[in-house]
Amino acid sequence: MVGIKDGARKSTSGLSLAAKSSAGVSWLMMVQVVSKLLTFVLNQLLIRFISPKVFGVSAYLEFIVNVILFFSREAVRLAIQRVKLSDKKNDVEEATTAAITGYSDLTETGLLQSIINFGYVPLAIGVPFSLVVVWYQLKSATFLNSVRTLPNHEFSMAMIWISIMLELIVEPVYLVNQYQLNLAKRSKVEGMAVLFRCLVTFFIIFGVSRWTNLYQTQLQFEGYTVLAFASGQFAYSFTLFLLYNLDFQKSYPNNTRMIQPISSKGGNSVYWLNPSVLAIWKSLVAQMFLKQILTEGDKLLINYLCTVEEQGVYSVVSNYGSIIARLLFQPVEEYVRLFFTRLLAVKLKSNLDEASRTLTYIGIFYANLSSIILLAGVPNGPYILGFLLGRKGGWSNTNLFEVFQQYIIYIPFMAFNGVLEAFFSCVASKSELVNFSKFLTGQTLAVFVTMYVLIGRMDLGISGFILSNCFNMLLRIAYCSNFIIKFFRGYGYSITLLLAIARFKNTFLITAIAFAIEYKLIIGGPTTSTFRQLASNVVVCLFALLLCLIAERNLLLALYRARIGKRV
Repeated sequence: MVGIKDGARKSTSGLSLAAKSSAGVSWLMMVQVVSKLLTFVLNQLLIRFISPKVFGVSAYLEFIVNVILFFSREAVRLAIQRVKLSDKKNDVEEATTAAITGYSDLTETGLLQSIINFGYVPLAIGVPFSLVVVWYQLKSATFLNSVRTLPNHEFSMAMIWISIMLELIVEPVYLVNQYQLNLAKRSKVEGMAVLFRCLVTFFIIFGVSRWTNLYQTQLQFEGYTVLAFASGQFAYSFTLFLLYNLDFQKSYPNNTRMIQPISSKGGNSVYWLNPSVLAIWKSLVAQMFLKQILTEGDKLLINYLCTVEEQGVYSVVSNYGSIIARLLFQPVEEYVRLFFTRLLAVKLKSNLDEASRTLTYIGIFYANLSSIILLAGVPNGPYILGFLLGRKGGWSNTNLFEVFQQYIIYIPFMAFNGVLEAFFSCVASKSELVNFSKFLTGQTLAVFVTMYVLIGRMDLGISGFILSNCFNMLLRIAYCSNFIIKFFRGYGYSITLLLAIARFKNTFLITAIAFAIEYKLIIGGPTTSTFRQLASNVVVCLFALLLCLIAERNLLLALYRARIGKRV
């Protein structure tokens, strides 16, 4: 299906790495805004007449998709960023001869072909792994009690599996675009996929609800609704598959090859999978397994310990609670992985200076944004969610609004962990990755013990999941922060935890005072309860944001001058 021939494009020449990465992040943020807006509108249109059970089943199916895709491709996506082209003079001379007879890893064409080769590893893993997961889920209590009883559940499961296969088949093309920092192209493709998913889901549910002779019972309606969510996932995956391949054929009209042998060192040896990338990938596989258990541990346990109604509550909480986090934090994590992997492939003084400076800017941005999220979300979140969903509907019989407030506190932990681990994965050596895997093993036990105490003994339910995940993220933040401090110290940079805390003292002080004003002078209780209180809190949040901007005025002015200087 895909391959690379001698007409391959130059990857990043003509634009600096930082500029191209930043431009790509802007595209990703824009698409995140559009996709989340579409998803938000879809939820608002559907949530008032769809039961918590249906949302729970759709969350369960989404969980299956995410687990299979994560274990199949995540380690490959991280490892492939370590691919680099040799710039040694004798290597280039050897490449001239080698390129005549085939693909050489000393040429841009051969390097891209090696990425294509590695892109089929997720498919090779995903096919058997998906069959095992689906077979296991068919015997689970959640499937037997909540999915199997629904009409058309066979079609729903089939569409979910086909969707997974489509995304894995197109993975080689995705990796080429990712390596070449074609984030704008990726953003457009994913934006179209999200649009079609929302449209397909909505129109099927809307059509079924209007065409009442399709069903006579609520159970039949729920079956069609779940099928609509599965169809939406299929529309998303098929759009990715179609658009990525059409673009690839347009950019490389003569490419029909799939996996090809790659010659190394002027043809002295041949390989199919890049040995250095393969070694990194092997180190990452175990780490990805442990990270998935820890990161998705709440979903793993919720699927087996909670009813589908409770799963529906958590699905709504996580979707609404992480809207801002996914809009801003996820694109920044993508930027960190791409930018620092390429920048620090060579540890030059100028590269390290830029890395240290950029990481500092990201930390300042995260600290200020997290403060505003907590300030605005903790007191006001439940009231706003109640306004959006309606407190008199089926959700009023759940603890949705109390849990939502707790989830907002979890967002900064998730955000800082994401960016710090992204940097760690960019620069860590094979031995450091192994050490991190050992740390995650011990941490897994600690987190599961915490979950057992909070949920099994203290009966905190979903609140226990959130608290244990905060503990989980805090441990990982501490590990990665310590690694980053040691990393930069090794190159002569002075970084300490106290210095970092002192850097954010103004932000912490502003946030603490604003919280005191909200709770003591405005609300007088745990959450906002009237529109007047909400309006007053908005004024406090805006004033706090203004003070944070004033506190960081020197940094903002320096960034503005640097940007103007680059344009000139």
